[in-house]
Amino acid sequence: MMTPVLSFCGLCILLILGKLLRVRFAIFQKLYLPSSVIGGLVGLAVMSVFPQ
Repeated sequence: MMTPVLSFCGLCILLILGKLLRVRFAIFQKLYLPSSVIGGLVGLAVMSVFPQ
């Protein structure tokens, strides 16, 4: 029942983390990577290290 809410919160956290990484590191700005792509890559890395 709470699974959709938790999934949405997780995606929001990844998007915020992507935005923070894009602002902090100039390489992401120079490559014109959007925050959603950076957050998605972080989420992919986390899911590969900690599989369900």
